[in-house]
Amino acid sequence: MARGTNLEQTREFNRRVVLDVLRRTPYASRTEIAQRTRLSLSAVSSLVDTLVRDGWVAPLGRRATARGQPPIDFALADRGAFGVGVALDRDHAAATLVDLSGRVLGERHTTLDDPSTAEATACVADLAHALLQELPPTDRRRVTGLGVGVPGIVDGLGRVLRMVRLPAWEGHDLVEAFGRATGLATVVTNDAIAAAVGESSYGAARAADTFFYVLFALGLGSSLVMQGHPYRGLWGVTGRLGHIPVDSSGPICAACGGRGCLSLYASVEALADRLRARGAVPDGSLARQLAAIATRFAAGEPVVDAWIDDAARALARGLVVLENLLDPDAFVFDGRMPREVLSALVRRTEERYLAERRTPTGERRLRLLVGERGRNAVAFGAATVPLYTATAADLALLP
Repeated sequence: MARGTNLEQTREFNRRVVLDVLRRTPYASRTEIAQRTRLSLSAVSSLVDTLVRDGWVAPLGRRATARGQPPIDFALADRGAFGVGVALDRDHAAATLVDLSGRVLGERHTTLDDPSTAEATACVADLAHALLQELPPTDRRRVTGLGVGVPGIVDGLGRVLRMVRLPAWEGHDLVEAFGRATGLATVVTNDAIAAAVGESSYGAARAADTFFYVLFALGLGSSLVMQGHPYRGLWGVTGRLGHIPVDSSGPICAACGGRGCLSLYASVEALADRLRARGAVPDGSLARQLAAIATRFAAGEPVVDAWIDDAARALARGLVVLENLLDPDAFVFDGRMPREVLSALVRRTEERYLAERRTPTGERRLRLLVGERGRNAVAFGAATVPLYTATAADLALLP
């Protein structure tokens, strides 16, 4: 259904349009902002002056030019706003404090063991309050909110619809619980969506309008960013890359009931299971398994190399399907997989993808990128979600 805007919403939307330009580029002059937004120069000047006065934008000084009057560049003010983010999973929680420029001001990590919602709520509150102590009291007033990324399907109101790894959470209103415990405006979303927002705002995909994000957590998560904004889809989880069938005779997937799902071949669990079958990785926490995987890879373990080859072949099939459907600018891979293993997997996947793509379109070549946050991808992304909510030029975010 089409949605109208009143005059006040128009002003707020135009303010967000200016902030959105500066969120997605290191700096810009008034003229460049006007050109990118198609607003008049006078309107941009007024908006920029207001944003500078309110502390959201900072002047950087005049740019050096060969001739003419040098323009004044503007950027998001580092301490214009702050976001707190928490990544929750069955075995761990990670928290991050981020400023408006994307700079990480603090991090916390703790282990969990199949927490109840009450235990998760207490953990989120402890982590958030510890990070807030990193800020002086004057800056705490500029905290825009708390973002929480969880490995499941969450509706727009923050209720858990589906959580395979933590089924006891299903039906719970996490926004209400976390917001009450922390006193912060709270957004709860799928972990891959949160991580993709961070990558779009401050990471490797900052210049990409449309990209597909692949998250290696306990399973294989994914999400889609379209024209700079996360696309939630009907249920709040887009892409479902991990459940694309790549082998019609493969095993049954416990999460979705399908056969031969991609996550059964290309995920941290799939690699750990293969190594465990050879006695090459210990039982116990995922952290121990990840450390063993990194050690085995560094030692040139043939089982790891064979898994990379099989996983790359399966991933390439999934990427070809998604490219044909979505035509994205790039695919971005990140998460808890050891960095060296992930980089090797992405390189091998690109080779397989190019081999599968027998009829490329012109000179265009899809980019496969490794994200910049590693094991902190979800926590960092979750911290950027309230900043995105406060600055993005998205009509759905207007009151």
